[in-house]
Amino acid sequence: MFRIGIIGAENSHAVAFSDLFNTPDENGAYRWPGYTVTAIGGHYPEENKKVYDRFGLALLAEKPEDMLGQVDAVMITTRDGKFHLEMAKPFIEANIPLFIDKPVTVSAEDALALACLAKEKGVPVCGGSTVKLAPAVEELASAVRGEKRVRGGTMTAPLNMENPYSGFYFYAPHLAEASFAVFGYDVKTVTAKRVNNDVTVIAEYDDFAVTQHFLDGNYLYHGAVYLD
Repeated sequence: MFRIGIIGAENSHAVAFSDLFNTPDENGAYRWPGYTVTAIGGHYPEENKKVYDRFGLALLAEKPEDMLGQVDAVMITTRDGKFHLEMAKPFIEANIPLFIDKPVTVSAEDALALACLAKEKGVPVCGGSTVKLAPAVEELASAVRGEKRVRGGTMTAPLNMENPYSGFYFYAPHLAEASFAVFGYDVKTVTAKRVNNDVTVIAEYDDFAVTQHFLDGNYLYHGAVYLD
């Protein structure tokens, strides 16, 4: 059995991931046989206990490090990305692969430190927003990879600037990562402007520019690619 630990039960993703791995379908079949969430921990003991009880897990960790030696991989779903680097470090040092939910970190310094440590130890680390894997995003990316010249593009997504989870960074990865998945990561310059609680970004590539609109409120996701 491949044992998975989750850190961050205050996030609904902890329940969703536990359900995906631990709950069989109506025929008794599991999505990924042999892969099971066995441990839960994080900053919110009451929420941890709920997940522990609901899925009958083997370990209710008082602190994340208690999972060392008890799990084969870890998923960090703690909402506030400012804690992700410190949570990830002991597991990377122990050569335990990680999935880190969005935002992976909330600063460039933490992101670089995390990437460098994972590279140094040779430990697989993945995660971020899963919006970049949505079929609609792949459809736009296919258009960009096509034969027609890209003239530009635009991406819009909802945001919540006033939250206790590092504000802008809590939801911003959904739009940023989707935009990079569509138009690529080779951005030359970035310009950003905040007006009230909305943020507009212009990401310039070699031959075109993309506008990213982070709108505070309950807005729909939207994306467009402009081709010759």
